[in-house]
Formats: sequence, structure tokens, C-alpha cells
Amino acid sequence: VRWACQEYACRAIDILARRTPGLPSPTCTRAAEALPRVVAIMAEELGWSDEKCREEFKHCKRYLQHEMGYNLKLDSDHRLEPHQIREIIDEVDLNRNGRIEISEFLQHVLGDSSAANYKKPQQDARIPVDRSG
Repeated sequence: VRWACQEYACRAIDILARRTPGLPSPTCTRAAEALPRVVAIMAEELGWSDEKCREEFKHCKRYLQHEMGYNLKLDSDHRLEPHQIREIIDEVDLNRNGRIEISEFLQHVLGDSSAANYKKPQQDARIPVDRSG
């Protein structure tokens, strides 16, 4: 954290999301757990006031919740029902074959124009190795 501050990191989320590999886990729990310590170290390094620390803590929590899915964590007490899973699949499964192909996924995530450029690789396509260096 101290090194990142010397490299011009000025937001806690910059350190948690981009400069600490492995910290933002799928549910962001490790990043959320590290947040108070990261803000405290940054306050020491950057001379932040208590108000700035509170602001940074709130900003980072909001980012973890809305951009990284922290508020979507599912634990053993919350399970999706089969009909909910089917609804999710149906929303993405555009050709209604019961499977989600990569082109359907990309179309759902990126929008129509980006997915249209995706071409499914041929099943037996071989990569030539005679030019490998």
C-alpha cells in the first residue's frame, strides 16, 4: 500500500482492485476486510484527515458493492431456486437450445454489435506449428 501511494495511487479502490492481485475475490470479501487497513495506511502516507478517510471508505464500499458485486454475495443461507436459474438461462439463451454459447454470452454482456463480430472456432481447426519460433 505504501509503495502504491508512492506510485501515485490516490484512491483505496485503486489499490484494492488493481494493485493487489488476488485480493478482490469473487465476492470481494477479502477486499472489504482489507479496506480499513488500506485506508489507514493511505491516511498515513497521504496525510488524510478523518473526514477524507470516511469519504474514501464510503467511496470504496460503494464501488465494491456496485461495480464488483459485493452486495450480490450468496452464502449457504441463500440459494437460487430451480425456476430462478431457468429464468437466468432463458434471458441469455437466445436460440432457446438450453445452452449458453459464447456468442450469446458476449451479446448479452457486450451488446449486439460486439457479439456479431465473434465467429465460432471450427471444431477441428489446427494451429500450424511449422512457423513457431
